[in-house]
Amino acid sequence: MRSTAGTVEQALVAPRYLAGGGDPGWVTVPLHRAAGWSYGHDPLMPRVILTSPDQLTQLRIDPDPDDPWWTIQHARDADKPAWTATFDALTPVEIIAAFTDALTDPSAPAGTGADPYAPLREAKWDTPHHLYGLASPDGIALVEHLGSTDGDLWLIETAVTQGPTIWRALVTGSTPAHLITAVTRSLADQTPVARDPSRIPGFARDRMTVSTRRVPRRRHRLRPGTTRQHSHRTAHNTARRRRPAARPPAAPYPLTRPHRSALLPTPLEQSLAPTLQLEHGRLRHGLPAPPRSARRRSTPVQPGLAGRQHHRPADQRQLGPVPAHHRPAPPRPTLAPPQ
Repeated sequence: MRSTAGTVEQALVAPRYLAGGGDPGWVTVPLHRAAGWSYGHDPLMPRVILTSPDQLTQLRIDPDPDDPWWTIQHARDADKPAWTATFDALTPVEIIAAFTDALTDPSAPAGTGADPYAPLREAKWDTPHHLYGLASPDGIALVEHLGSTDGDLWLIETAVTQGPTIWRALVTGSTPAHLITAVTRSLADQTPVARDPSRIPGFARDRMTVSTRRVPRRRHRLRPGTTRQHSHRTAHNTARRRRPAARPPAAPYPLTRPHRSALLPTPLEQSLAPTLQLEHGRLRHGLPAPPRSARRRSTPVQPGLAGRQHHRPADQRQLGPVPAHHRPAPPRPTLAPPQ
């Protein structure tokens, strides 16, 4: 970036899929410093290898002109199949970072309900003539879901009409759907991305919009391989991993309550068991039942107990002792009439 008087010039490029590769540290620095991925260094090979803490996923950057520069591989784990994602050298790092951010997000969904085409449809992408999948409104980017007898894969390709392919990404069909959706969401994002004005690709310059601005020099490199933007991304991803996991939703209240016999006795019912036995004995020996006013509870009802009361027989709803002033008086003796 050209600098004058404490500021540097920065270019904003749109659409982002024409902006070129960008700084690889946008992907690798948060993976290492926020997600804890370890790196291997081989001084004889110009490549970067990062491995996840569980040793199941590996990211490799290999500057081979004949092969994809970026390769992300995940090994088979229990009942989850292996998968692979590759990106060419000119794939914008913001699109690759969307994939790795979703991969390392602890709150990401584990299901397969995401639809990778959904963000593209929302951005007015449409199916091109004589082709499948969805194409960008300018016809440069194309996303297809291809299937064969050997399996299926997702293809993302950018090319100008009657020109060579600018960059290509291939993702196997066994890749979790929310990771592919993160890529398509970033691909459809119309927000410009920042680039060094001297490193904007020369192809398709007439199909992109480039604006420049001057930013403070305080965004200079803080340490080797790190810029202030990298530090912001690292801090954001670190805070995301420290965020407490969301509690699972509470089970819905059953529409039908179980029968009284299927419920365990509550502590209140256990404490009143002797009283219930006394009342049962009173009824078995033919003693009169106490009046209705004596059947009121003298102990507060616990939540949930009143709702189960209607399952009890009528002779079991007496829970308290009979007060003395409510006990029936003994019958009076009758006198014989005088002779």
